[in-house]
Amino acid sequence: MLEGKLIYRKACKQKTAWDAALPTEVTELWDKFEHNLPSSVSMQRSLVAFQEPLDHVTIHVFGDASGKGVCAAVYTVVSQEFGTTQGLLTAKSRVAKQGLTIPRLELIAGHMAVNLAVNVRDSLTNLPVDPMIHCC
Repeated sequence: MLEGKLIYRKACKQKTAWDAALPTEVTELWDKFEHNLPSSVSMQRSLVAFQEPLDHVTIHVFGDASGKGVCAAVYTVVSQEFGTTQGLLTAKSRVAKQGLTIPRLELIAGHMAVNLAVNVRDSLTNLPVDPMIHCC
């Protein structure tokens, strides 16, 4: 997703008319990006693997940044009597604002990660969610 957003940023910086053809450089980048996209994407979206009551849900969040973008990902670990299920629950990425230092971008990524985790925790009402969010 971030690569596509960066190409979009580059296209917008060209300041061409909305109906004008994009420069060859941007068109080539887009064609390469489009060619590398998978034909289909499938992901297991189930929070749990077993049809039984939940014992405990733990939220783990990761945030990172680079000069090109910032991202955050929320994983859950769900404990049940017959096993534990873990997996990606949600993620978010943004193009980095130009001119910011890496430490500032890391701070933005951390803030984005915490906001995402709090929103996930608040949306999992009536589940035994650990109030402590584990951040990395």
